[in-house]
Amino acid sequence: MLLTCLILALGAGAWAAPDAALVRALAERILACRHEPTGVFLMAPIAEGTPAGLSPYFAHFAAYGLLRAYEVVPDPEYLAAADAWVDWYREHMQADGTVTDYRLEPDGRLTSAGDMDSTDSYAALYLWLIAERWRAKPEPAEWLRERELSCFRAYSAIMLTLQADGLTVAKPSYPIEYMMDNAEVIVGLWSGVSVFEALGNEGMATQCRRLGDRMEAELRTFYSPEHGYFAIYRDLQGRKGYQLTQWYPDVMAQVLALMRIGRAQEPDRSVFARVARDFLEKEFDLTRPLRHAWYGLAAQRVGDTDWADRIIGALGRLTPESVSNLDSVECNTVLEAITGGTRP
Repeated sequence: MLLTCLILALGAGAWAAPDAALVRALAERILACRHEPTGVFLMAPIAEGTPAGLSPYFAHFAAYGLLRAYEVVPDPEYLAAADAWVDWYREHMQADGTVTDYRLEPDGRLTSAGDMDSTDSYAALYLWLIAERWRAKPEPAEWLRERELSCFRAYSAIMLTLQADGLTVAKPSYPIEYMMDNAEVIVGLWSGVSVFEALGNEGMATQCRRLGDRMEAELRTFYSPEHGYFAIYRDLQGRKGYQLTQWYPDVMAQVLALMRIGRAQEPDRSVFARVARDFLEKEFDLTRPLRHAWYGLAAQRVGDTDWADRIIGALGRLTPESVSNLDSVECNTVLEAITGGTRP
């Protein structure tokens, strides 16, 4: 059945209580994207003997989705699968704390691709995942202590590309300060505060807080009153890139930053209002809900309750049957939206 929803017709507050059956269906779809022999998460289920690519960046989101589902439907399988991914990632950290992309070979082996899309975001989202795993089930106490070294290594991987201006470049071989990456690094550092506090390391917690706050302040200099939105990037010569004509990377950069570090204040509210007015479709097909879930998360973050009610309400009307063709990242994003929005 084609699920098309006119979001303007939905009433307010429809997203307040997620349907447990929908949450379970989304979580089960994520589990279907898991490669059982290794415990890694792929974007979609694969046939046995078929090669596939593993991006740790996207796998973090799959594991995170299971943690959000666990808070609503406390199935121990969700927690175990998220834990298995955490441990695969930490066991494949290189000496500098980075993790490469991998290829799943036809014989089931995972081989390193020798590179990664970024070093800053991968590491930051690992700290985010650890913090949310501890939030979901903060016992036994040994669980976090056993992963303490990997948290230090993830922090080191972030520091690998930290610039004097307080922002990171995507990776050592790609010296561009991206708005999207830095928004995710801020989330990772904020998450690191709670992780290191739980570990009793107030010095590291303070350092994460200081760096995260400084990074947010610097990233906010990307906003241009003349353009009315944020720069997508800044190069090391100080040149900023402004463009707002298409979803990727223009609009996507605005929405991602707003859904991760947005505040219910200006200019965030005005930037969201602009991209919602100019780019958010008034009618959308719920068979591909990812983009609209992003908008919904951003609306929640900046306090636009009208758009949040409309979009999250629409997502909450997905049926268990309708999620059977979603990929793992779509499932995570919908789960994040319908269970209260982004954290921290």
